[in-house]
Amino acid sequence: MQPKDTYKTVFVMLKTQNMHKPFENAYKFEKGPIRRSALAFDSVVVRRNLWSFAIEAVLEYCRVNFDIFGQSKPISLISVDFEEKILSLWYESDQSLKSIWEAFTSISTSTTSVDLDYPGMPGLFSCKNTLHMPTPHQITQSEPKNLGRVIVIGSDIEPKLKDWLVHLEEALKAPPTESSYLPIHGSEWIFIDIITNPAPQK
Repeated sequence: MQPKDTYKTVFVMLKTQNMHKPFENAYKFEKGPIRRSALAFDSVVVRRNLWSFAIEAVLEYCRVNFDIFGQSKPISLISVDFEEKILSLWYESDQSLKSIWEAFTSISTSTTSVDLDYPGMPGLFSCKNTLHMPTPHQITQSEPKNLGRVIVIGSDIEPKLKDWLVHLEEALKAPPTESSYLPIHGSEWIFIDIITNPAPQK
């Protein structure tokens, strides 16, 4: 049985330029403890980019969420490069690891990047409409309370946050664009900035 208050999560994946940046030392396999040191051994390095690590993190979040809550706390995915792409919504068919993986696979060949000089937060329009959109469970309720969490993942986005928050506050005050959509009664926004060139530790 689902609670009357449905807490839903939207992932906004910003494919910023540095998310394409490759890392060659992600996995390095050294020789085993019983291998004689005199024998030649070539280390194996797996080449991955930041985007693949971000996808892995989201998949792990979804796995835990589905294991604990099933479909009672649904997840939606939005990817932003040169355009906003809603990869999954609140439909029951989207609430599985297989569906999440297939959604990411559909954009795996994209090499374009989001423009961080865009006025306002990239993906905000799609994200806000997705929060307003009722889940299948909310449709069955007479007066559902609409609560949401938004997790924005990108690289080197911290300098933009101050301006984004101004646009965000204005957007959240606006009513839904569709008569069948719900007002947002509360939302939590989490920004994850992946720093590609961290400052050296003192």
